[in-house]
Amino acid sequence: MLHTVRKIIHRHPVMFILVVFGVCAGIFALIPDSGLLWLAIESVSLAAIILLALILYSPESLHFDFVRCGKKVLLLSLGVVTIGLLSGGMVLYKLIVSDTSFTDGGVVLADQWPLSLLMLLIMCLGTGVFEEGLFRGILYQEIVDQYATSKQVCLKAALVSAIVFGLLHVSGGLQTQTDGGIAVFQLLLKALQTASFGFCMAALFERTGRIWLVICLHATYNFALMVPQVLFTGGSEIDILSGSINSLPVLLASLLLFLPLVALSAFMLARRSS
Repeated sequence: MLHTVRKIIHRHPVMFILVVFGVCAGIFALIPDSGLLWLAIESVSLAAIILLALILYSPESLHFDFVRCGKKVLLLSLGVVTIGLLSGGMVLYKLIVSDTSFTDGGVVLADQWPLSLLMLLIMCLGTGVFEEGLFRGILYQEIVDQYATSKQVCLKAALVSAIVFGLLHVSGGLQTQTDGGIAVFQLLLKALQTASFGFCMAALFERTGRIWLVICLHATYNFALMVPQVLFTGGSEIDILSGSINSLPVLLASLLLFLPLVALSAFMLARRSS
């Protein structure tokens, strides 16, 4: 039965991807995204859908096997984690500058911060499974399979999946941030920064053939970025699309930091394609 389902999926991959996107969109619409608890529930629900999709589409990508990790994979992985930590540090600095409670010496942790951190961890893990499984494990892999005879197919597939990944991350901002040059510039930076991150994840997935490494890196990056906000304010939203000029340095700096990793990823993907 399972073998038959897999054959049907691989005969009609576009329909399968559209169904997966549709189910995920339904979950986004049904579950409110207000508060860490609901965000955690939403991310776990999405992760469950994508894990099921991967079992049907590419079960080998779920194997725990890292024998193909080399120096470039290690360097790229450490680079992603480092940028996450630096970005989190910039978010903390922004909080210190903008929040008078820091400057007045009355710094206190958010109410129920241990529970908030647990919810954040669950949310980051769920988001890692959902986004990496969907964009790298399914979308990227399907492009590679469909155009296997094309020159530099891995590089092209990584670029396409990264562009889709980046655009979907600012789709909500396109609806709410229509005024102001700073807000538009932030949307552009966010799309480029997220696409750069996705491009690096595609290179790591292609090199290892396993989804768990990129899931862990994605979760670690998001956790490092959001933990200052959650720890001191109890919120999970990083205010980078607000139109405030104070938010620009975090996006711009992280984008610039990703550029060397994008170059390394392109080199790795080009060699895989040759």
